[in-house]
Amino acid sequence: MKTIYWQDTDIRIECIEGALYALYGWNGEKWLHCWKCIDRFTADPDGKEYEVRPIFEQVGEDEDDIDIVGYEIA
Repeated sequence: MKTIYWQDTDIRIECIEGALYALYGWNGEKWLHCWKCIDRFTADPDGKEYEVRPIFEQVGEDEDDIDIVGYEIA
């Protein structure tokens, strides 16, 4: 699937548990300032902020061959 972005390429949008989330504020471990979206141009009107941590899984022989297989939302 092609990666989509929220109005610029610094903020990715991912479908997580059936909802769209704009992921912003990566600190090397998780995105700190995320929000739900209606589409790539419209934020959910509730204005709530989330932290989203990716869940990684090794997919190849090399220890650097990892993919994101899910997300934890707080």
